[in-house]
Amino acid sequence: MQYTVAEVAEITKLSKVTIYSKLKQDKLKPHLSKSQGITYVNDEGLKLIKDSLVSFVDELNSQEQKQQETAQNEPCEADLNLTTEYINYLKSENERLWNEMQKKNNQIEKLSQLLENGQVLLREKPQQDIQLLQEHCVETDGKIIQVRERMEEKKGNIQAYNSDKKLSIWERLTKKKKDY
Repeated sequence: MQYTVAEVAEITKLSKVTIYSKLKQDKLKPHLSKSQGITYVNDEGLKLIKDSLVSFVDELNSQEQKQQETAQNEPCEADLNLTTEYINYLKSENERLWNEMQKKNNQIEKLSQLLENGQVLLREKPQQDIQLLQEHCVETDGKIIQVRERMEEKKGNIQAYNSDKKLSIWERLTKKKKDY
């Protein structure tokens, strides 16, 4: 009888990928056939796959037994060493976290002091703003007065120039040079 890879996987309780990897073995190639892109395994191939699984499971069981025997024969010193190493690690980690917590407490204290200082400054700020505003107004008034004086001076110069235009050429030539 011929079995598909899916059927072999179902019979052996393995995945299709595992079955395909088993089919690559040289001893199984004579028991394979392909038809329309589907791989088939005959009865002898199925038996070989099952036998390889049994030997694999036996090998795993023997390895597990060896590990159990060595674990039982080894003294508990290894476990004790692991435990003390773990305890030392936890102690160092605890100390590191304690130091970090102290640093954070110091930072919180500094931040609260800065917050208090900021609140004091905010209470004093309106008075400082009023003083700055008053100083600015005085400076602005002074500048406005200076601009006004310059404008009046220029206005006087323009009027003098315009009055000179009304004079005749002869009067302009005989006029004293002090005006120019």
